[in-house]
Amino acid sequence: MNRVIAHVDLNAFFVACEELKNPELKGKPVAIGHDNYRGVVSTASYEARKAGVKSGMPVIQARRLCPNLIITHSDFRYYILLSRQFFKLLQSYSSIIEIASIDECYMDLTDVVANSDLQSFFSKMQKEIFDKTGLSCSIGVSNNLFLAKMASDMKKPMGLTFLFSSDVSKNLWPLPIESMHGIGRASAPRLRRIGINTIGDLAKTEPHRLKSILGVSTSYYINQANGHGSDKVEVEVVDPKSIGNSRTFLATMDEDELLQILDRLSRLVSIRVASGNFVGNNVAVTIRYQDFTTKGRRRTLKDDTDSEDTIIHEARQLFSQLYEYKPVRLLGVTLGGLKGKHSSYHQLDFATLRHQQLIARLYGNDN
Repeated sequence: MNRVIAHVDLNAFFVACEELKNPELKGKPVAIGHDNYRGVVSTASYEARKAGVKSGMPVIQARRLCPNLIITHSDFRYYILLSRQFFKLLQSYSSIIEIASIDECYMDLTDVVANSDLQSFFSKMQKEIFDKTGLSCSIGVSNNLFLAKMASDMKKPMGLTFLFSSDVSKNLWPLPIESMHGIGRASAPRLRRIGINTIGDLAKTEPHRLKSILGVSTSYYINQANGHGSDKVEVEVVDPKSIGNSRTFLATMDEDELLQILDRLSRLVSIRVASGNFVGNNVAVTIRYQDFTTKGRRRTLKDDTDSEDTIIHEARQLFSQLYEYKPVRLLGVTLGGLKGKHSSYHQLDFATLRHQQLIARLYGNDN
């Protein structure tokens, strides 16, 4: 039996959170980041994106492209609150959820939607998310995780897209190779140089032509381009002693790229730890090289923490001790020695939440 897998992705999540705090930002070009010469755009509103502003872009460059750009600093504690509200709502639909980030997840809804009209079911879900959280989302629906993710990216904001294996040649293959999930900025230009301009080109290319670029992952990417992929949503079993995240990717030696991945993993660990009302005192980093040798190192902290900045700092220190300047294919960050942090959400600084009605609603949801 084919599974029904959904990828639910909040649209421009950080910006949407800021718009809830300050409705005057709606409809304006907004970017999250630090407004200085070293600042980098974390995410941007759709109005800013139309002007060419992108995630990861230096703020100076973003301002040249969009002179009226509004820069807002991130407020991760606030984003965590809204993220928790979002996932709580999704859990009312299904317990089979794989959280991919603070603002996106995969859901297995096979049994839930049995004998249901899929269009009506997911339209209702999308509307309920917006009505109860104020956040818009795009939903991709398919029979495997890869196609569901690709589908959710096809129409934003507030898109609802169905992409099943039978639709691949018509709706997936014409897309540019850069849009394929998992194909990074470094790989796409190399693929184009050998004539792989679309996902369809990749799907129909002999593996031996791709080995030098995609390496041991060649068959994996060809299978995905042909619409084949895992349909297993990995429901996390939380280890009460540690919470970690890792990412596997095409092997790279680009240290800046590796540090960006490490920071994102550290940030996600912090979000998950704080969302579970935990703190921990042991940071660990794992590196797996292209030859599959794996190295790890950990450090015990003086104080318990759930701080994003602390985890990032410690993870970077450990990375610098481990990195051997060889191609890396996996990075992992873990916070261990966890213990409960009672009533942590009551202790948050709500000074940045300017609308008292919103504070009451969020606070009430976390009792």
